[in-house]
Amino acid sequence: MAMRRDFYLTLGGYDPQVRGIKSEDVEFLVRAISRGRLAISWTSSVDYRVHEGNSTRSFAQAALGRLKIFEKIRAEHPLTTSFQKALDLDIPKRRARALDDAYRLRDFKLVRELAPQIPHSEWTKERRAKAIVSALPTGSALAIAETLAMVRRSAVIFNRRTPHHEKSG
Repeated sequence: MAMRRDFYLTLGGYDPQVRGIKSEDVEFLVRAISRGRLAISWTSSVDYRVHEGNSTRSFAQAALGRLKIFEKIRAEHPLTTSFQKALDLDIPKRRARALDDAYRLRDFKLVRELAPQIPHSEWTKERRAKAIVSALPTGSALAIAETLAMVRRSAVIFNRRTPHHEKSG
């Protein structure tokens, strides 16, 4: 994203309330879109550097950050009806995926925080199991989560080795 300095200052820069949330630029972009003229350059003018900070945990935190930013945008920004509808459809799915990421990273506290916010339509048997495991004391939850992950990996390996169309003899 590139813009004139005076336009950046007119927008008030990045919102200090979202400082530190990964994806804070999305909130700024929504304000810029609503107040300025846009142009798209199809020629790459920057390069994205991948480094050890771009870990799975960072990607999960960025996804959670985008969820928080979209919730803030939906609650606080004047939006077109179509943008509101798009966010209303998208946010529950993001919450569900954030729960999946939190569980995978064994952040059981976050799973417990997100679970009540997930609508019925996004619950699967697997997500219910994740919520139940996450409600246990941390030591028990870790042990069960690791055991379930090991069983799942074993099942995947077993299914790869077993012919799908075995003939009985």
